[in-house]
Amino acid sequence: MELKTFFKSHGKRIPAIIDFPSAKGKVPAIVLCHGFLGRKEQKLLSVPAHLFCEAGFAVLRFDFSGATANKPWKTTPRVSMHVRELLDALAFTRKLKQVNAKRVVLGGHSYGANICLLAAARDKKIAGCIFFAPGREFQRYTHLFEDHKLKLFGRSFSVSKQALREWMENDLRKALKKVRKPVLIIAAGKDEYVPFPTLKKRFAGSNAKIVLLNGADHFFKGKTREVAVLALEFSEKFFGRKKK
Repeated sequence: MELKTFFKSHGKRIPAIIDFPSAKGKVPAIVLCHGFLGRKEQKLLSVPAHLFCEAGFAVLRFDFSGATANKPWKTTPRVSMHVRELLDALAFTRKLKQVNAKRVVLGGHSYGANICLLAAARDKKIAGCIFFAPGREFQRYTHLFEDHKLKLFGRSFSVSKQALREWMENDLRKALKKVRKPVLIIAAGKDEYVPFPTLKKRFAGSNAKIVLLNGADHFFKGKTREVAVLALEFSEKFFGRKKK
């Protein structure tokens, strides 16, 4: 059952979608995050959401303020604001009567995967993480900032000093070291934004399991079902209802 809802974060209502399974009793859950200028309805989130729901997981999807294709801002949103929104989404999900609060997983694509990593480093109760083609370290995007503008995906956003500082100061490598729970990375074999060798080097030495999906681009066009299956298989192994 798919329901439109919202949760509150930094004094605002954040649009969300919840998929509830028909299973009785407490169920595990996953919170899915889109990439920069993505949206909660995109196939890379909706296809996994429906598959997870069929398998007995509750699923929450939401739009990052200002970084969603549904309603993009003219200014670059602060990273800390999106981390706060995700932490509030987690709190909202854990309070749902049908959800087992000890088995809530984070899943994110590209920029959304990076936000998931920062949130997981702060919230020790997270059961695990699944990253779809995670973005590069924030510092690797300095070339996109010119004349107080962020230029990305054919759009231009004004950048405040605080927003730029947060992009440059958030250390994803340090965050990764703080995450002790199971992590799955689904990499795209033809990723034009984060080539596989770059991604593999970034996560070397971590506890993350990396699965390469050959032929897939950064957005997994035509491959969303395969992504969903890989993510579900991993989740059922570590976080499913039958997991002791």
